[in-house]
Amino acid sequence: MSGYRPIYTHDEDLRILRLIIDTKSHYRIRGKSFWQDLSNSGHLDRSWQSLKERFERHILPRINDYDITSEEKMEIQLAHHQLLTNFKNENNFSAPSYSYDDSDEDGDGEETDESDEDGEGEDANKSD
Repeated sequence: MSGYRPIYTHDEDLRILRLIIDTKSHYRIRGKSFWQDLSNSGHLDRSWQSLKERFERHILPRINDYDITSEEKMEIQLAHHQLLTNFKNENNFSAPSYSYDDSDEDGDGEETDESDEDGEGEDANKSD
């Protein structure tokens, strides 16, 4: 399956959705094994990478354009979202959090004591 392939048709997109629904493969759509199985099944003459990419980039964002029930749409969207969320959580993917601590003005990891700006410590200010 290499070389030029014609563009996907609406019918092919719908067949992909029907195969996901009919085989109850909602929770397999984020991995590659489902797409490999689908590609090898002979239902569609496409590579597994192409099928997966088509689903994620074109079918899923436009799922309301396809003639499937609202319940089927929700099951697919929910499964895809849950799998993505679980993947991010399991792999500690999160936006970095940045905080500013103004007690460490010089950035050396130690708090700056405003009364000790000369670096001689508190004892330098005391007289014997």
